[in-house]
Amino acid sequence: MIQSGNFEPNANNIWMLAAQIEQTYHCQALHVESVFVDEQLNGKPVWTGTVEVFALANCHEATRCFAWVKEEQGHQCFVAVLQKGFVMSPETAVKGWLASKVVIVAPVTDRTPRPPGFLE
Repeated sequence: MIQSGNFEPNANNIWMLAAQIEQTYHCQALHVESVFVDEQLNGKPVWTGTVEVFALANCHEATRCFAWVKEEQGHQCFVAVLQKGFVMSPETAVKGWLASKVVIVAPVTDRTPRPPGFLE
């Protein structure tokens, strides 16, 4: 779900995100809008927050960037996702970022299939 206009954007975060984007991608980042994203899975919240949308000038990789600040282990972290591939909106930027964080770990058991020629 995407909502606009029902919240107050954080000017300090916008400035810090723009500076981080400019340093990382060596281009100019111009703030376009703030978008509230409430990403849910099976009706349960997975990620909720404000995504800042920036137009990029003189960037060879993309023309827009979606960025936000998140807390991780008591520290502020900056997340920036370029608009390219399937990432075309603040919502798909969050979905892509969440998908990149997913790691499926299955325990190895006696029933785990082994490739042909596997030596025990």
